[in-house]
Amino acid sequence: MKYSEEYKQMFKEKYGERKFQKVKRDISKSRHTKNFIDNSIRQRVVPPGRSFVECVMSNFKYGFASAVKIHIASLILLDIWFDRVEHQSFLPLAFHPVLIEKEILKTCNTI
Repeated sequence: MKYSEEYKQMFKEKYGERKFQKVKRDISKSRHTKNFIDNSIRQRVVPPGRSFVECVMSNFKYGFASAVKIHIASLILLDIWFDRVEHQSFLPLAFHPVLIEKEILKTCNTI
């Protein structure tokens, strides 16, 4: 996921590693994240990018956050989700997270 890696690096340079790690920790420990991933696996679906953004924004800490913070949190959620489901049989053979990354960016640009 080249785009998300470049964006994460830019975020770290602009806001610092501590801020990035805090966002990552918040998203990793969120019950919204757990429910989102568990539902995706149970329903055997690949959520659209806007669903990642909606999941992040459903977290109290991110409901009124900046678009940049929501964007980075959504990309982190995508990484966590992909790590959990990449070996699941319901993913299409040609699936690549870059399509979701693009939809996340598009959704965050409208915030």
